[in-house]
Amino acid sequence: MRYSQYQQRQKQSNFLKDTAMVKRLNDLNNLPDKDKEYILYALDGLIKSAKLQTL
Repeated sequence: MRYSQYQQRQKQSNFLKDTAMVKRLNDLNNLPDKDKEYILYALDGLIKSAKLQTL
């Protein structure tokens, strides 16, 4: 496994240890499907924009 892949897996593992983030995901999961769809659509756009700014 390449080092960058290892780092990515570590970040994913640490993400699940972030109790505030897990609570947010649980809150999102408990919303009606249509609300989840809108929130995830907006979040995907924000993430894409943030990634593009780092290039």
